[in-house]
Amino acid sequence: MKELIKKIRRAEYVSVRKLKVVDPGWKRIPIPPAKINIINYIKNKPFVAFNPGAVLENKHFKIFPRLVFDYYLYVSSIGVFEASVEELEKAKNFKAKIIIAPEYLWEFRGCEDPRVVKSNDKYLMLYTGYGYKIEKGKELKPLIVQVFAVLDDKLKLVKKDFIKIVGKVSKYISPLKDSAIIEYGRKTSLLTRPEIKGLSAGWWGILDIEDLTINAENMKIVLYPEKWEFKVGWSTNAVKLGSNEYLVGWHGIYKETNAYLNGLAIVSNDGSLLAISDYLLASKELWETYGDRPYVIFGNGLIMKKDVLYWIGGVCDYAIGVYSVDFDKVMEKLKWIKG
Repeated sequence: MKELIKKIRRAEYVSVRKLKVVDPGWKRIPIPPAKINIINYIKNKPFVAFNPGAVLENKHFKIFPRLVFDYYLYVSSIGVFEASVEELEKAKNFKAKIIIAPEYLWEFRGCEDPRVVKSNDKYLMLYTGYGYKIEKGKELKPLIVQVFAVLDDKLKLVKKDFIKIVGKVSKYISPLKDSAIIEYGRKTSLLTRPEIKGLSAGWWGILDIEDLTINAENMKIVLYPEKWEFKVGWSTNAVKLGSNEYLVGWHGIYKETNAYLNGLAIVSNDGSLLAISDYLLASKELWETYGDRPYVIFGNGLIMKKDVLYWIGGVCDYAIGVYSVDFDKVMEKLKWIKG
């Protein structure tokens, strides 16, 4: 897309991060897929359950894992289960149900990596649709789209469709993923990640909720990969800290080890990068380093509960990790750029 290519060429990037992991003292709790029982599907045990979104309601977490039940086509669905902090810490068995499964060609291969926020009496979900589009009337071409879904207060799907970046003469659809809502409204402030000319960076734009389009002219790059990274992306939902400060997780893929390394940033609703950390969360224990995809902690749920920050994410593409730390210890690690 010409508009985004021009923005990349004009961008001036100053390195603000260092190649180091500074662990603020995360408490680490694994939830293996064997602990999750599906109550509304004939297969009641997923092979893997990982990369969950999460929200906090009435002192309980609602956790939305990505579920896979076969290794043939590896098709993902999205489920949900509830748990208190105490239940998560004891890693009990959890009753879950599938709430989103593939319906359309553009998500034929799976519904992946949800990020969820609650808005009044509805749930807003961003997830990756992995599927196809038809080319030349007969060929199926792989597609990776950013889906926006609305669910009611009973977690019943109301609507879903995918987001498009629109320029003056063309539109961009795929690959688009790793998005986070900053402020929801008819014009929604959004973090997202297209891949333009081989550059996977963190962008900001305004999403028109009526037609699910982002005007390419108004977009800007917020988070760049460093020279030691293959790519970067947004990892979690955004958590409001102040009148115009939003905390969000991000990840970078380290070239030398192919490991996912995670940090935190504070952005404003117009996409300005206010503060950022070096890497704060990385695989350490055996259950975090060895799995279907080694050395991955990825997404997707970020929650503030009093003075504790919870990062509820996927581990090695097979399990869930619940990470918690005193919020003050995290804030000490952020470097302020603006504000």
